[in-house]
Amino acid sequence: MLSRLYKLGFTALLLGMCSALAACQSPSGSPALRLKVSQQLELSVLPGTYLDGGTAGGFSIASRMDGGQLVAEISVQGAAGLKALYCEIRSGGQAVSVVTAEPSAAFSGGKQVLSLALADPGKPSLLHFGMVLANYQRRSGFSGDGAVATLRLRHVALGFGPRTASAAPDSNLSRAALTLSVGEISWLYYSQGDYDQNGEVNISDLTPLGAHFGESGPFDQAQAISCIDGDNNGELNIADITPIGQNFSHRLSGYHVFVSTSNLDYPAGATAPNGPGAVQLAEVPFHSTQSAPGERKRYYLDIPGVQSGDCLWVRPYDGAEEGTPSNGVSPSGFWHLITIADGETGSGTGAWCSLAVIDGQPAIAYHSNGDPVYIRANDSMGESWGEPIKIVEDPAPNGVFISLAPINNLPAVVFCYVGGKNPMYVLASDAVGAAWREPVWIQDAEVYRQIRLAEVNHYPAVAYDTAPNPPEPSNVIYERAKYADGTDWSEPARQINGGAVESQYAELAVVDGKPAVAFWQVDQPLIFRYSLDINGNAWAAPVTVHTDGAFHRIGLKPCLAVVSGQPAISYQVHETGAKHAPYYVRADDAQGANLWTSPAPVCLDLRDPDDSGDWNSMVVSGAKLYVAYRDYGNGQLRCATANDAIGTSWQESRIVDAGGGNSVGGFCSMVDANGHPAIAYFDESAEALKYAVLY
Repeated sequence: MLSRLYKLGFTALLLGMCSALAACQSPSGSPALRLKVSQQLELSVLPGTYLDGGTAGGFSIASRMDGGQLVAEISVQGAAGLKALYCEIRSGGQAVSVVTAEPSAAFSGGKQVLSLALADPGKPSLLHFGMVLANYQRRSGFSGDGAVATLRLRHVALGFGPRTASAAPDSNLSRAALTLSVGEISWLYYSQGDYDQNGEVNISDLTPLGAHFGESGPFDQAQAISCIDGDNNGELNIADITPIGQNFSHRLSGYHVFVSTSNLDYPAGATAPNGPGAVQLAEVPFHSTQSAPGERKRYYLDIPGVQSGDCLWVRPYDGAEEGTPSNGVSPSGFWHLITIADGETGSGTGAWCSLAVIDGQPAIAYHSNGDPVYIRANDSMGESWGEPIKIVEDPAPNGVFISLAPINNLPAVVFCYVGGKNPMYVLASDAVGAAWREPVWIQDAEVYRQIRLAEVNHYPAVAYDTAPNPPEPSNVIYERAKYADGTDWSEPARQINGGAVESQYAELAVVDGKPAVAFWQVDQPLIFRYSLDINGNAWAAPVTVHTDGAFHRIGLKPCLAVVSGQPAISYQVHETGAKHAPYYVRADDAQGANLWTSPAPVCLDLRDPDDSGDWNSMVVSGAKLYVAYRDYGNGQLRCATANDAIGTSWQESRIVDAGGGNSVGGFCSMVDANGHPAIAYFDESAEALKYAVLY
């Protein structure tokens, strides 16, 4: 027999006298029955008790003191096929907490029982108790007379405030899934713990869990069974009782629909207010669903006249309280912004951020208070995030020039000590990055601008720029570890640039199965160079990707990636004078060995900006190519979207985060998050790590 007790931090009730006993009749399907016991106890048996044809002639309750605890025993008379008990116990006395709540052996019959006991969130005189046989459809249930459950209670000091008038769903797993089509929005109902979809989380939500206990997914989110997976782990088990307790008494009367011309009006948190520009478009009652039995509730709303730049979202409400907003949608795409980590003044929290997909979920390595820090999302989209983990314990300031990548299915990070000294490699001990090994010294070098990490033929490899003998020109270096776990970096380092011209901003990727590097040569063109073998031991001649006498500098802060099987680069160009702009170019072949005209270099910012395009990053997601970049001159993070997957033509770039200063969007880093483009970036003005994902 298994049972489960949850105490949620609410004070409960005091059952006063040492002994009490009474009984009442209860035909199947009757309303809740109330039992008064010597003016001290009052038992209400709820209709959900009589599920699957079970009946009972009556119920009784008795209480006694035992070792300073009050023992309350619930019995049934004339039961036939009783498979559940849902009840409320009231007392006019002081508060007690629940110590244990156990079904009897007679009721369980040697089978598993799911049970939950907890105090009402706002009534010190009300206790909720429920239990149901697991897989009750296959059980005969309890018949006859006898005790069915025993509760032990302990006296506590009364500490209740006023009862909450409303309690809309406010957990992350209560976020409605909103979609947009021509002239219409629709969304699926999500209220964590409301397994029977009746609009309220209560004790009867044990029944659907009991019916499907032990089943495993993946579950179709459009089907009602997915509502029962309260912790969203793909299994219906004992842990799914917890969400009922955590969200108990949350109610939903309907949804408010909001529209704004700016994604910055989207609420910053589950219970945070909407921004000042948000306007309520409609109110949709809870019962106005069009779903069939066996389906998750779905709602529809016609929205004629929505403009391209409009942003929409819905929020559940109960009374005056609003809960977790849905995802946002927009005809032109909605960038959902999340502040992942805030830092103190001078902490630099979020600088040098590097985004990667680790074990199916976004993860970021970044700088904070002089240290490299790692954090991973709780889901595949990055809607919520775990706790930050310091990667190394070292009193010396470190954590600059950070790069994160999966190496042999484990997260790995390279970083340098402040000033770019001593590049280090550190590998996680597990697939999600919960623990990290000791860092390994890569090279006695001083990284000048950046370092990049990639897996090359199952071994960690890095590319970086270094200035070993200033004022001699800086060089681009490639180095691969001797062993796959990165514990030895004694293999020879290889200089990739010619050495005669200062070279900076090394970018590393695997192209056509071999390592390749892109970099900028000071006052010279953008350069690409690829290896002739899979390990990077020999390299082809450098390829000039973009050169133009009208420009002063070409190729600053490049991002190298493979786009539809061929290498592509996004980068910044400095025109002669003060104007800077982002550009994109793609090679004509899989190696990048010849021409780069598919397409030829194209400017991604058509606004004629003064200072735009640095810290750019790109990703292919959902059959489209995206390039994010910082517009320093206007204090914005922007993103350009191609009309196809290779970037032959482009839409006008859009603001992702307008920010509050001229330093939003630094170190931007992109990945595909479960079919959605996502960006990690640094807000220097707020000293914060931020994340944006496009819906």
